[in-house]
Amino acid sequence: MKAGKMKSHYDDLKLMFEKGLTYKAIAEILDCDLSTVKFHLSVLGLKRRSYNINRVTENPEFTRLYNEGLTYAAISEKLNISEWAVFKTAKRLGLPTRKKEEREREYTQESRSDYSKILSMKW
Repeated sequence: MKAGKMKSHYDDLKLMFEKGLTYKAIAEILDCDLSTVKFHLSVLGLKRRSYNINRVTENPEFTRLYNEGLTYAAISEKLNISEWAVFKTAKRLGLPTRKKEEREREYTQESRSDYSKILSMKW
């Protein structure tokens, strides 16, 4: 997204934030940098979401998904938390860490089309 164009997307930005999309997902949808999303959310007066470790560690779904071998990215999408939150939660629960190859995720055209569907939704 070109500089200065974000203001025309403030309504979309606010709706995506309120729907619970991660900052990373919003940045990909709007084709901008993560820091741009954070900045403009602060301009709109929307406070950053805090990561509540207890909410995630008490969720049995987290451990099940992790033990199934899902990538950090896949777990983060299913539970609507950041990949960093997945890492920190796994560490706190004493789960074995993943090798780099297991953590990496290739963004396919199909996964990007999911974001296009979100943008075309009627809010």
